[in-house]
Amino acid sequence: MLRRSLFRNLICARPTLRRRISSSSSEHVAAAPPWLLIEDSVEDGVLYNNFYSMADKKVIKKEAKYTKSSKDIGMVVGSSHGWLALCNLCNSGGSSSSSFNNNNMYLYNPVSQSIFDLPSFPMSVPSKVILSSSPEEDGCRAIMSFGPQNRLLYCCPGRSNEWTPIDDEAETSSTYPTMYNDFVYSKGQKLLFSINSSDMFECWDLADLANPKQIWKIRCGVSWSTWRYLVFAEQSERLFLVDRYVVENIRPYGATRDGPHQTFSFYVIELIVNLTANDEDDEDDKLELIGMATLDGMAFFVGSTGHGVPNSIYFTDAKELTPPPWDHDKRYGGHDVGVFNYEEKNFSPFYYSHDIRNFRRINNPAPTWFSPSH
Repeated sequence: MLRRSLFRNLICARPTLRRRISSSSSEHVAAAPPWLLIEDSVEDGVLYNNFYSMADKKVIKKEAKYTKSSKDIGMVVGSSHGWLALCNLCNSGGSSSSSFNNNNMYLYNPVSQSIFDLPSFPMSVPSKVILSSSPEEDGCRAIMSFGPQNRLLYCCPGRSNEWTPIDDEAETSSTYPTMYNDFVYSKGQKLLFSINSSDMFECWDLADLANPKQIWKIRCGVSWSTWRYLVFAEQSERLFLVDRYVVENIRPYGATRDGPHQTFSFYVIELIVNLTANDEDDEDDKLELIGMATLDGMAFFVGSTGHGVPNSIYFTDAKELTPPPWDHDKRYGGHDVGVFNYEEKNFSPFYYSHDIRNFRRINNPAPTWFSPSH
């Protein structure tokens, strides 16, 4: 039975917040550096997915086979375990998001060019999709958030005919559903961790395709930033919260409307959950918060999964600040992407410029971190 899980957070309740300078159990990542999915290109009538390789510092082209016969081109809504999650958008009239139905959802491996179907979902465009493992493995679960409330659903790729709500209140007909801010899956522990809008940390077992089981729920009184993310470190079984700080509207020379946004810093806190505490105990006895001065050699990916340079945070646009691909009235989108050195508190040289004077809208698709697999 899981006794303790470690979490990190943004700026939290002062009585329980401690600060960790370093750890003797550094978790250095040996996996290959990630790729960044950048803008597609068409050459001689053939569509290519383009990836920028961090290791080789060059663009790698992969023919987009999913556009041939089997699948139409879809919008990227997730990246996990070497697979991209995509959904097709069928315009039913008008230009708003409510006039789009994603009739098909599927997983695509740009390296092997394999495809796994996901249940159709005609209600709205997913905001995030992650996997518990490769869909080629038994027991894989796809977990999705959707809609303005970011409700959570899950399924088994290639087997399920429908999506199952994570929470009883997450039924699509519910008037007051649970709203989730972020979620992450531990492959080793076979558990889903999530944060909802009521500052509740939850842990779920998704083994049963029809009936998710809640393992625990703990409240954390914290002062959040607007954007927060969960990251799980598999090797040490540590769960972290990452606070992201963004200037929402900056106006470089020449920008007259819809000024772009820019990430300027991050803060990471580890949560230690004590499952031996009694229900009558104070929340301080159940939850300990530890502010981190370093990442102990780990690489964090917010909004997706991957492996990268130690002590760095890999990020792309906050989904709340990025206009959807059909909204061409917005000037900026897809531009806030980079690698942040957590110890040095600076941004590493990168494919895209962090200089606001060089910001431009990036649409097709918005940049997405990707860990290549077979």
